[in-house]
Parts: sequence; structure tokens; C-alpha cells
Amino acid sequence: SYESQSKNNDELSVVSLCETFSLLLRSRELLLMLPLILFNGMSLAFIVGDVTRDISKAYFGDAWVLIITSVFYGSNALFSYVFGKLSGKGLGRRGCCAVAFVTQMIAFLLIIFYPYHVYSKKWDYVVVLTTILLLACGDAVWESQPPAILQSF
Repeated sequence: SYESQSKNNDELSVVSLCETFSLLLRSRELLLMLPLILFNGMSLAFIVGDVTRDISKAYFGDAWVLIITSVFYGSNALFSYVFGKLSGKGLGRRGCCAVAFVTQMIAFLLIIFYPYHVYSKKWDYVVVLTTILLLACGDAVWESQPPAILQSF
């Protein structure tokens, strides 16, 4: 029945949560990766929630929320493929992580310091799209490289 299945799922999730925390406490490598994993989750929440609401919708209208989200996830998929290829040859994992850090730092500085205009100018569109592409570039690395790094331990 549904109730017994739900109860079993609740028990399994508690066991799974306890096992995850015990692994976290036993594994030094996983503990060292935890800040990066948390940053990735918080930055995605910021990008998908705050950037689309506070910048895209406020300055460019409701239609831009869908455009910005589509550009972010489409370019994220492309960058994931590119960084997957580059991490094996050429840049390596450290190089990919350095590129991700620099691109997201530039994007966050643009978000903080660029003065968006109430009546959007052409340059505002360029800055928003560039910021989204930079955020997607960095996020593609933070999505793919930590699991690859953890698998190599």
C-alpha cells in the first residue's frame, strides 16, 4: 500500500542521510570538497533565482527570464562538453578550475558593479548575456569536475 511504501521510503532516506554524514566525517577528500559543492549549490540558486528576477525581469521584462535561463543552460551544456574534453588533455582539472574561478569572478563583479539603466540600452543586453555566459562557463566546471576529482581518490 501507499502508506507502507511511504514509511519505507522515509526510513531509507534517514539511513541514507546518516550514511552520507558518516562518509563525510570519515573521508578527508570529501570534507575538502564540501565547500566547493556547497558553493555550486548556492551559486546555482543565485543564478536561477536572483539574477533572473533582479536583473533580467527588472530591467528587460518577463520575456527575458526565459531567454536568460535558456541561454544559461544551453551554454552550460556546451561548456560541460568543452571542459570535459579539455580536462583530459590540454588544461587538466586544475586549469579548468582556474578558468571557472576567473570567469565566475568576472561575472560576479559585473553583477555587483555594472550600473544597469532603467531604460535598457544596447550595452545592457550585451553585459547581461556576457554575464550569463561567464556564469555558465564556470558552473559547467563546478558541475562536472568535483565528481571526477572525487572518483580519482
